This record gives sequence, structure tokens and C-alpha cells, in this order.
Amino acid sequence: MGRCDQQVVYNLPAQRFDQTAQAIARATGCFIRYPDKSLVNVPVQPVRGRLTRRQALRVALRGSALRIVRETPNLMEVARVPAH
Repeated sequence: MGRCDQQVVYNLPAQRFDQTAQAIARATGCFIRYPDKSLVNVPVQPVRGRLTRRQALRVALRGSALRIVRETPNLMEVARVPAH
């Protein structure tokens, strides 16, 4: 288990992906990488409750074109998944 597996209480509104990513990763050592900077303005879901950082990011991305494409104990990488 890494830093991305620590539980935190969240009360994040629906907002831009970059704002949510920063709030989830803030001061934890759990890095959320997104090499494609066009992702910053993608709207994501609200995140509420006691969740691990991994769970929180999955909740936020639900229903969007963004997915976690790589995970390590202390990192999650997000990319846009092309529509089929």
C-alpha cells in the first residue's frame, strides 16, 4: 500500500479536473500525473465521503472521457480515452 491508498474525508464539488486532482493529491505524496494539459478543463464529478485517493479519483472521473491509465503505490496517471 502506498500514499495513494490512504483514506481521507472529501467534500469536493463538481469542478475542473485539475482542481480535483490537486485537492486529492495535496500534501500526500500521491502524485496524479496528466501529461496532456488539455485535460485541465474537463469537468468531473463531485467527491464526497471517506475514500482512498484512488477511490476518490475514480469517483471524480466517472462519466467522463478520462481514465486512470497507470498506477503505482504513489502515482496515478490520467489520460483521455478516445470514444469508440
